[in-house]
Amino acid sequence: MKGWLISIVTFCLLYVTLEIFCLPIFFRYLSHGAYPFLGEGVSFALQRTKKSVMPENYVAIVGDSYAQGLGDEYYEGNHTASAEYGSAPFLYKALKQDVISFGTAGNSSISAMVTQPVLAQKFFNKSWRTSLEAPEKILVYFYEGNDFSDNIEYFRYTKKRVVFDQNKSLEPGYFEHYIHKAAIDTHPWNQKIENMQWYDQLYLAKFVGKAAPILVASLFISGGETAESEQSVHDSPLNIKGRFGWKAPGTTNQVFVKGVVTHIPDKLQVPSSLSLNEDEKKLSLQAYQESLRWMKKFYPESAITVIYLPSVISTYHLASAEVYGQHFRKEEGGRFSAEAVRQQSDWGEQNIRALTEAEGVDFIDARPVMLEASKTKLLHGPHDWNHLNREGYRALAEAILQEIHSP
Repeated sequence: MKGWLISIVTFCLLYVTLEIFCLPIFFRYLSHGAYPFLGEGVSFALQRTKKSVMPENYVAIVGDSYAQGLGDEYYEGNHTASAEYGSAPFLYKALKQDVISFGTAGNSSISAMVTQPVLAQKFFNKSWRTSLEAPEKILVYFYEGNDFSDNIEYFRYTKKRVVFDQNKSLEPGYFEHYIHKAAIDTHPWNQKIENMQWYDQLYLAKFVGKAAPILVASLFISGGETAESEQSVHDSPLNIKGRFGWKAPGTTNQVFVKGVVTHIPDKLQVPSSLSLNEDEKKLSLQAYQESLRWMKKFYPESAITVIYLPSVISTYHLASAEVYGQHFRKEEGGRFSAEAVRQQSDWGEQNIRALTEAEGVDFIDARPVMLEASKTKLLHGPHDWNHLNREGYRALAEAILQEIHSP
């Protein structure tokens, strides 16, 4: 009996010790492929582009999957603890400053600039284990490939929680009140944070509870190939359905690389404003501007810079007069003239620049640097053609670093 008691006490002490130090351990050794087992929010603390678990005097990147760093490197490094992906590692090394990304696939301007950073900070500050200060700098990634359409879609998928009345959108204070209610007050993550208990922060226990059944099940699987196939990565829980797919060169889309006409996949992202009517464009731009205003008020001491990113197609020098691009309302995509793509890319940059500068916020157009880089190399794929590869993120980081400098 005494031996059992000693064993139980020893086990409890070991668990408490591991639980207390689990975040630093996860930070050093856990691959991002394991993040789904940790629960919402914790993964932000485990990014390795900072000196310790919680960042200090840091640069925050906000936006969608481009801010998150999705692409071939992200999926290929799924099981590697030291994997680097996205633009954050380049910025971290060049600026010599902590960098953390709050980017999440599918974000609109409202969710990117309000929900993710605000609730992440609230999550860590509500915890008895951590605290997160406001960022010193904020880099807002605006991706023309789907942010215009995502801004419109936001009102549709949040209407069960909060109905947006477009007829009132120009009334003083209406949009600000709507953002606060839809992006924070009624957001499911906020509800979890409000109801957070001390045991919800037992991250080791939660991780083991979710990962153990899968590990045990894998022990009873026999036969089959052990090597990870492209399809298995495509079906990974890290991949939100429809966010990317394996694409082979098509027949319509052609670009110049090293002066040679090169076929790239069809049905790639073009400026999403091509799929919107004039009223939708105005509403999308208003959603962007109101989100930026909200962020300025919430982070009055943070230096904000907006970076305008080209769509996949407008990243390249086009060799074809017509392109086959994604159309967010049509599953089969749509055909657009190369001239229309260029015009809409310019339209998007000019309007986002004007609204940004009207708010007194710095603006960077990443298109020229990325267009120059694409003359000699492909910046997407070869598998995930909806996102940048390593060279693409390097070019994006260079476009930013040419404009901002280490303090």
